[in-house]
Amino acid sequence: SKLRETQYALNLSEKRFSAVFNYSFQLITITDPDGIIIDRNQTILNFSQVSREEIIRKNFTSAAEWSHSPHEQVKLKNAIQTAAGGIPVRYETTNISGEGVLHDIDFSINPVFDDNNKVIMLIAEGRDITDRKQAESGRLRLEEQLRQSQKMESIGRLAGGIAHDFNNVLGGIMGT
Repeated sequence: SKLRETQYALNLSEKRFSAVFNYSFQLITITDPDGIIIDRNQTILNFSQVSREEIIRKNFTSAAEWSHSPHEQVKLKNAIQTAAGGIPVRYETTNISGEGVLHDIDFSINPVFDDNNKVIMLIAEGRDITDRKQAESGRLRLEEQLRQSQKMESIGRLAGGIAHDFNNVLGGIMGT
């Protein structure tokens, strides 16, 4: 029957959404325009070690991953207000995991509009960029070490040249 086909299609659609949502590498939170959490994916639940039941209907700024920094909580509150006004927000921040480890996060909040162009929800996504930031920091340290060694090599060459010239001058004076 038509009803059964529709129910099957709806069920399949729900399963697909659930799979994409929960198996994404991104840390995803869905909130209402006021920043009240509607849902979170399994990735952020695992990261923060907080159950869905504990966090649903709470303010996003009070979520465990933001607890390490009142400054970041204020930035998040402002980002929620901006996104609720229809403007996407993206910036780098830090989140603390359930194990107490600080992670660098590429964070964004995007508004979702209804047919009347009214913001009905916000999609917050975080991508863990800790490894990339550490690699970048290591690369910058190596570049700085290379610059230092090149400077020392130049100074060594300069000193060698001066010593050679000085020897030549001394040799001329001494008559050797």
